Amino acid sequence: MADPTLNANAKVVRWHESQQKAGFKFLVTEIMGYMTGGPQKYTGRPMEEAHMHLAISAAEWRQFMRVAEKTFERTAVPVGARRELGEILEGFQMQCVLPEGHAPPPDPGAPRPHPSTLGTTFQRLGGVYPIAQFADRLVDLLLSDRGRAVGVAFEDIDSPDARRHPPGIKYLLTELLLSAAGGPEVVTAKEFEEAKLGVPTAQWAAFCAVAADAAAFFPTPYHRAMILDLISGLRPELCIGDGAGTDGASADTSTATIEAAGFQRFDAVAALYETGGDAERALDKLVSGWRPEGVAAEMAAADSAAPRCPFGGGRLAGGGKENPGAPKCPFDFGGAGGAGGADGSDAPRCPFGFGGGAAATNRPPAEPPLPPQLMATVKTMAERGGLGAEEIATMLQLDAKAVAQVLHPEQFDAGGGVAVLPPGLAEAARTMAERGIDAEQIAGMLKVDVEAVKATVASTTAAANTGGKVVGTGAAAS
Repeated sequence: MADPTLNANAKVVRWHESQQKAGFKFLVTEIMGYMTGGPQKYTGRPMEEAHMHLAISAAEWRQFMRVAEKTFERTAVPVGARRELGEILEGFQMQCVLPEGHAPPPDPGAPRPHPSTLGTTFQRLGGVYPIAQFADRLVDLLLSDRGRAVGVAFEDIDSPDARRHPPGIKYLLTELLLSAAGGPEVVTAKEFEEAKLGVPTAQWAAFCAVAADAAAFFPTPYHRAMILDLISGLRPELCIGDGAGTDGASADTSTATIEAAGFQRFDAVAALYETGGDAERALDKLVSGWRPEGVAAEMAAADSAAPRCPFGGGRLAGGGKENPGAPKCPFDFGGAGGAGGADGSDAPRCPFGFGGGAAATNRPPAEPPLPPQLMATVKTMAERGGLGAEEIATMLQLDAKAVAQVLHPEQFDAGGGVAVLPPGLAEAARTMAERGIDAEQIAGMLKVDVEAVKATVASTTAAANTGGKVVGTGAAAS
């Protein structure tokens, strides 16, 4: 990374000199392990996407290969392996070098998180690059005068027999942290003593102090608390000596209790940090709608903004006008006029009031059933904790109908009144009612509002003119 020819490329040197270089090194090591038949799984961008915008020239590539060859010689890589590694690197040339006469594509920007990582600690901490930076800083501190007292043993990278040199330990520690945080990385050396960071059990407290220093670059105290929580949970994989298997399960009980209520681990750790480790107060804090700084600010900004389509399309600009720069609606409710006449009267109607006719766009947004932060809490408890509307209403001391309206808005009309169930659920509810199952049981089984079940069954009964009896509800139609 210090070669002047390569660093003459301003776009390349930006990577070499930035705080992202630790993540860059990790991904290079990961792909080389994968390409040589190792157990690693490459998790970075496709090579072409990651390199073409850097406008790397053929001359710069040749210099890169010379640097690689010198590195093989300096580290005494056997001749056969040296040849194979060179061939692997040469195989990337077409994906990395911009053809002469071609304009470079735009910078692709930050990679989109993989769907499997959404909401995980991995995503909340920022992904590969900040976590790799933490591992890099931690090992460097352990090599410093202050950290050397912890007693982690490293071997000289230039020694031909070295197995525990700092770059290798940095890679394995990064891999371990990423996986523990919920990232897609594969842990390739779990439970191998020589692959552990190697913290003497008796020095755990001193090591944690060094880790806290390494985490100082994270932007908030909640991020720092989270990375240290990861470290604590990985104690068996980091320590050597008697007692290394102690995993601090009791320390994790509070976090697990909050997670069981439906909250993400990052938020649980942040709330515990705020309350000095008091699990009951931390849970109350989250239930009341509190979120870590940054996240809370984003929620407040979103809640104060103009009404918006839940699919990202048709966001209303100021004055209730359609925003032409918004993403296209996936259901093709394209705005006033749509597929119908000039006034949009015959166009399909968007159920969320965006596009699809003048009547839809001009309708004022309905009053939310609960304050925004409580709505977020209700949704979290339902999605993460699997709780129903009645249970959530009881726990939070809220109106059950308001909670149901948050969880099942499709079951309520624009004024907040109970609407019948959508066709699929309506058919199931009617069938169950005909078999003698009462409305409360149906609502519990289908996880819908009981009043919506009653309205659905009642509408069917009236249409069938069954003499006024509402089947399955124990009530009579008027």
